[in-house]
Amino acid sequence: MILKLISRSKQLVPHSPVRILSLYAVLALLLFSAVLLVGLMPADAHAARILEPKQISGAFPTLAASFNPHEQVGHDQMENMDHGHDSGLSVSTALFYTARIVYYTALLMAAGMMLWFSGIRSGSDEQRKRMQQWSLPMMRALLLASLLYVFANARSLMEGYGGGGPEWLRLFTETNTGQAWLALLILSLLGFAVIKASDTFKLIWALLLLAIESWSGHVAALQSNMNLGIVLDFIHLACAAVWSGGLMILLGLWFVDRKEAGRFAERFTTAAWISMALLIITGAAITLLLLPSLSYLFYTSWGIWLIVKIALVALVIVTGALLRARVRRGELPDGLMLKVDAGLMLVITLIVGVFTYMSPLPDNTPVRFHKMGETRHFTVNITPNEPGTNQFEVKIWLPEQLGEPSEVKLVLHSRDRQQLAPLEVPLAIFEDKSYESFPGFVRTSYHAEQMDIPFPGKWTAELQVVDKSGEKVEESIDFENY
Repeated sequence: MILKLISRSKQLVPHSPVRILSLYAVLALLLFSAVLLVGLMPADAHAARILEPKQISGAFPTLAASFNPHEQVGHDQMENMDHGHDSGLSVSTALFYTARIVYYTALLMAAGMMLWFSGIRSGSDEQRKRMQQWSLPMMRALLLASLLYVFANARSLMEGYGGGGPEWLRLFTETNTGQAWLALLILSLLGFAVIKASDTFKLIWALLLLAIESWSGHVAALQSNMNLGIVLDFIHLACAAVWSGGLMILLGLWFVDRKEAGRFAERFTTAAWISMALLIITGAAITLLLLPSLSYLFYTSWGIWLIVKIALVALVIVTGALLRARVRRGELPDGLMLKVDAGLMLVITLIVGVFTYMSPLPDNTPVRFHKMGETRHFTVNITPNEPGTNQFEVKIWLPEQLGEPSEVKLVLHSRDRQQLAPLEVPLAIFEDKSYESFPGFVRTSYHAEQMDIPFPGKWTAELQVVDKSGEKVEESIDFENY
């Protein structure tokens, strides 16, 4: 985006090239500092769930739960554990994701259009006239898309919870998510007034719109470095709006006035390259904040979609380089390359609409291990198998003549951090009222309810059983959590 200064005569004049370069240099330096901070953080600080829950609750007053609408209005989520996870692609699911895709497209187009009013050259009356004509349909699209987006997400969020109208009112008035949606709708309505206002108000409106979206994204649920994540996400969205909005303006001008398209391309190609560089930097930094390790990209649909997005961005860079080369030679932008670039942009927006609703981290599943032998049976259960407090349950079946074991130990070993001392689970015998039984065997059950797994990763649970004859048996169970 090319900013303008207002001269004393109240006429808009463009920055000199030196000032523009200085502006981008300062912005790049700030981003480099933020990324450097991310890189210098210990591995345990990269993702919210890598910290021990007790440490988190004491160190950070604003937790991920504060962004959970159900937590804020007192919903019991344990009764609705399948909420939000449809099996297969139903019609409602397809419509839900369609609403998200349309919303993100309209959001970037509208914000980008308003940002570019401050980026076009002074005296570009034809460009300004065309952009003004396109602004009204863009605002209508944003309002409609925002209504569909909010309704679809609120309906998905409230599905399975009773209460009717009052509960919906509480969602929009008592939760951060609902308040962000309400602010989005208000700004969408104000957009119709903004298109008639000055470029400064257009700029402020666009930045507020993007700030609301960055506040309600994945990074807003970080339990550490949340503020850094929101700033990075805001810059990421602003750069995406500059690129996508500018590209649509360029394509529109190409269809109605090739000469104006050529003039606009001179300004756009430079801004697009700077925006793309900042998109890559901020995107990488956000990924490092969300994931404990880049290997997690291969564990989830979120990661696979992100890899596809990165590949598409690489293609955008290629087409952008070809367009920039033509413009620097004084030639008009090539229509085919413009259409390819616009097509790639729409596909990337489609991916964003899908994977922003997915969890960056894989789902954890409880450990359920059972092994039957000729003289011994073992069961080990770890629930819910995630960083933080877990319940451990161990069941041992020994022949009746041996009775209860004389000693049982369960020790956890980190396969990722082998230098870490083993963690012994404090097992205690409890009265097991389940009906599992094997003829000729005696069952002894142990549990531990307050044992913490300190961080995610690859683990080995080593079960050691000594019977009354002195014979010792060891069993190793490998498991992972995220």
